Amino acid sequence: MRISEHSPPVFLSPAQVARRYGVSLPTLWRWRQAGRLPEPRRLGANTVRWHLDDLAAFEAGQRSAA
Repeated sequence: MRISEHSPPVFLSPAQVARRYGVSLPTLWRWRQAGRLPEPRRLGANTVRWHLDDLAAFEAGQRSAA
């Protein structure tokens, strides 16, 4: 049994994702619009977050495509 199977999901705010990639918030949203990032998840009327597993899978796919 892996510990991560029972870990709560980790969600990152837009600011945290921008820091992860070393870009500004406007660049983050341009990347999203251009399809360079997975879709964030809407957690409320005014709240979006990226699931860390979605970002990791997207990054893994980017590495294998390069």
